[in-house]
Amino acid sequence: MATENTEALDRINENTEGCADQVGDRDERLAELLYEGCVDLFKELYELSSRSPSPLSEKERRHLNEDLGRLFLWGDGFGDKMLDQILGQSLDLRNTVLGFISGIGKVLTGSES
Repeated sequence: MATENTEALDRINENTEGCADQVGDRDERLAELLYEGCVDLFKELYELSSRSPSPLSEKERRHLNEDLGRLFLWGDGFGDKMLDQILGQSLDLRNTVLGFISGIGKVLTGSES
């Protein structure tokens, strides 16, 4: 699963502009994979921030943890493997959500300043 998530995040880095506009039917699990990849990266960043010496203050670490929680809860509300199915009902909504998720991925991977 981690490999699929990494591959999905690699797609972000390959084409940082218009990622959501280029989604085709072959990518029916793209939103799910991008979301899971972002959550995995967020968790890894949080774990790295807890190691000594940490470049983050306790307040910054708390904010990072809260943001991770928000992202996790957002995706958790869709149920198992339902995100892409739900987004498949509206192309505009799918493109918007994919744009937001890919934006989060870009920030987490350092692809976007």
